[in-house]
Amino acid sequence: GGGGSKRKVGAVNAFEDVINAGMEQFVKYCPRIIMRVLAAVLFWPTLWWNQLLKREKKGAVRRNWYDKVDEGIILGALPFKSTVPSLKADGVTHVLNMVAEWGGPESAYKEAGITQRRVPVIDFTPPGLSDIVAGVDFVKQVVDSGGTVYVHCKAGRGRSASVVMGYLIREKGMTPWEAQQLLNSKRPHVLQVLHEREVITEFAATCRK
Repeated sequence: GGGGSKRKVGAVNAFEDVINAGMEQFVKYCPRIIMRVLAAVLFWPTLWWNQLLKREKKGAVRRNWYDKVDEGIILGALPFKSTVPSLKADGVTHVLNMVAEWGGPESAYKEAGITQRRVPVIDFTPPGLSDIVAGVDFVKQVVDSGGTVYVHCKAGRGRSASVVMGYLIREKGMTPWEAQQLLNSKRPHVLQVLHEREVITEFAATCRK
């Protein structure tokens, strides 16, 4: 029933959150070069996991590849060449790519008239303050010009969601917790603890000055 489906979704989200939290603790003590290698090795297996959840068709876990979270902002997972026509149809004019391990379907973007900006962050690591600032500045530029930006990392749960959270904090005047609630209402599998990240707290503090 519906209750069982919700419990299954909650269990999957909680499992992923625990894995992610463990990886974030690990990378604090891991040399950057080793983290780059590890992220590259895990890139395709974890991308396959995202695709598996998208293809779940029984209503229990199935996830959207992307979701509109605010006017002019779509948050989602890594786009393939086959994704670009759908993005174009949904009005996407720009892409913010937060994935260090993936350059994106650049030729398909060019054909569709979509402009890509990269702010590369290694998988399993949170963005730095400068990454958040650069990402938020780009999102604001696109939204202010009347465009629509597709903000993505690999799964649309952590790196990219951190930038969108930063935008909501700075441009919409939300607290980190309020931004977290909005993001999870639009895209339930966004990491539940983003608002507690040190970089988000630091970014929010700069917005209050």
